[in-house]
Amino acid sequence: MISLRKRLLTALVTLVGVYSLVFCLARFLPADPSLIHLGERGSNVDRGRWLRSRNLQRPLGEQFFSFPLGKENLSLFRREPVRTLVLRSLPQTLSLALFSWILALIPAALLLPLPKMGETTVLLSTPFPPLVSGSILMVVFSSWRFLPFLTLAIALYPNLYRGLKKSLQREQSRPYLLGLAKIGLPQRRIRLHLFRRLLPALLTLGALQVEGLLTGTIITETLFSRPGLGSLLAEAVRRRDYPLLEGLVLFLAIVTVLLNFIVDLALYLLDPRLRRRSYEGSL
Repeated sequence: MISLRKRLLTALVTLVGVYSLVFCLARFLPADPSLIHLGERGSNVDRGRWLRSRNLQRPLGEQFFSFPLGKENLSLFRREPVRTLVLRSLPQTLSLALFSWILALIPAALLLPLPKMGETTVLLSTPFPPLVSGSILMVVFSSWRFLPFLTLAIALYPNLYRGLKKSLQREQSRPYLLGLAKIGLPQRRIRLHLFRRLLPALLTLGALQVEGLLTGTIITETLFSRPGLGSLLAEAVRRRDYPLLEGLVLFLAIVTVLLNFIVDLALYLLDPRLRRRSYEGSL
């Protein structure tokens, strides 16, 4: 219970800190959003009227405490609620992130029994973050629809393969596997048992890659002009759309914190050693 309270408090402090940081940074961005909207021909009166219509002349304290994902918080330029824009773009981003992660996981798992080939593919894919690999793939394959997924999968693959390999080696060195072989358990059953033991490690790897996955998704969507949270975030920065920028960053922070919490809970349920350790610590 104490650990749960501590995690919730840490999550709350993290979210408040992220929101405060993006709120302050957004106000220090160069260029006035009214100037972007009206152009240089707009008079000071026109700009003042535009800022008042977007509630940007309210005191900063009042702006800070207006919830970015609330119903009344509208995008400066699209004039729709920020949460509507976020929820509309979310499915595209989720599909890109999920299918790219699976696309990276399949070769990582298949190449575990072939360490030399696996390490070779890791060395070949490591120097290619999404921006580099995506640019190369666009030149070579032009407008192939599968490119965004492949671009992100290439970036995710090295850490995923190395993490799985390390977990497999650690699990294979445990004495219980030798004991299972000695009592004559079939290899198929031993491999199945080993796979079950690797599930917590796979969840941990997924949690560790959440931040990189979100960043990679944003870069990939922007690079390929693919609709989603990434392209929405790029638009918010480019047009100085403060409410949209703050709402998006807060939403991504909430998703990151929530996913990490769910993974921690799943690890606790899947791994009896964690439950035993938690019980012994409470005594």
